[in-house]
Amino acid sequence: PAMLDLAQRAWQALAADTPLAVARLAAGDTAALPYLGAALHRFLEQFPGLQGGLDRLERETLEALAAGATSPIAVFRAASAAEARPFFGDTFLWGCLNRLAGAPRPLVAIDGPEPRLPQWDSLGSERWCLSLTADGERVLAGEADAVVLNGIDRWLGGTHLRPGNVWRWDGTRQELVPPF
Repeated sequence: PAMLDLAQRAWQALAADTPLAVARLAAGDTAALPYLGAALHRFLEQFPGLQGGLDRLERETLEALAAGATSPIAVFRAASAAEARPFFGDTFLWGCLNRLAGAPRPLVAIDGPEPRLPQWDSLGSERWCLSLTADGERVLAGEADAVVLNGIDRWLGGTHLRPGNVWRWDGTRQELVPPF
């Protein structure tokens, strides 16, 4: 019963229109589901960062590129190594890279047989070469904000991130910052 109750509360928190319930649940007692607290915390790190406007996976991706990774697989390996536990698969990362490259002010450049990484072809990914754009370098250096440069229209659970409703994650204080 304790596991089912906690799972139900977690689902309701994730489906809520703000991430506040997720933050409260992550900070509380999740012992009935031992991995839930860390998973919810990692979910919160997918909100745009207070500094730079990148979520954690976007930051890990840009850092991998800045460190010299140029193929999607090399970026996948580097970003995966930055995670304490498995968080994403290749399809999820390809979507992240495509979003960063397809933004009005791209942060990533994709050079290959198509302008975007196909979601279904991780084995053929060596045909693409990735790099940081000048804007990507500026965002990674903290000189620009990805949300300010490109806007935002994305769902994280039940929270619709859009102009006027941009929740941010403060990685230094490990807490949510409401829209301002």
